[in-house]
Amino acid sequence: MMKNSSQLLQFTQACMRLATQRVPLYSSKFSKRTFTQPHLVGLYCLKLGVTYREPVSMTPRSLPG
Repeated sequence: MMKNSSQLLQFTQACMRLATQRVPLYSSKFSKRTFTQPHLVGLYCLKLGVTYREPVSMTPRSLPG
């Protein structure tokens, strides 16, 4: 688990910002619209942040593109 919750929050917020810019809101026009795709990416990143040791090194600033 991460050393402090602020690192996890920063990591999750960075993932959400990136997902909001690059991922469409819904995968299909027939989606249930319970969650948007960026929300799902943020939840997945939160799961990664809790599972892996150093998620801050995986922030979107280090991603290509």
